[in-house]
Amino acid sequence: MASILYANIHKNFDGNGTVSVFVFGTAGDQVEITSVGGFSQTAEIGADGSVSVIVPQTLAMSGTGINNDGLRITSDGDTSAYISNRQTFTTDLTIVFEEASLGQDYVLASFGDGFQEQDGGQFSVQATQDGTAFTFTLPDGQTANVTLDAGETFKFSTVDTAWNSAIGVTVADDFELSGTLITSN
Repeated sequence: MASILYANIHKNFDGNGTVSVFVFGTAGDQVEITSVGGFSQTAEIGADGSVSVIVPQTLAMSGTGINNDGLRITSDGDTSAYISNRQTFTTDLTIVFEEASLGQDYVLASFGDGFQEQDGGQFSVQATQDGTAFTFTLPDGQTANVTLDAGETFKFSTVDTAWNSAIGVTVADDFELSGTLITSN
């Protein structure tokens, strides 16, 4: 059974970490990791049922805005994956979603305001199809709309006041994002 997986990477602290994609599946299966921004890497799952691929730190998103940094991981076989953005004294992990599990309605669970001097509270979404319209409803009722094409991503950061104003949202650096509703068409 073929696998299609999606993931976004957020910048870890000051952006000097190592981003590794760990893919698990059947030995010998080919895996392709791509972004619409031009990254492409093919690897083969080893005898132990895994392969690790280093991806450029430039694919780690920062601030608020639309970009081409989302990852698409494909394989002819059944696979799963996780992503580690490792840096001294801090390591971030990224959730990797299987295409078949994706829906249209999500509620954000957050752990707080993050590192305010970096990106504060944050979340991101990735379009799997052209013309995907997303609506974000923050816990205080403010809404924003973004339309993306396949592979494009949108990242929101509470500290990026210029971009947030451009999409019609005004929040404090320490704004709590838990309860944000994210819907798509």
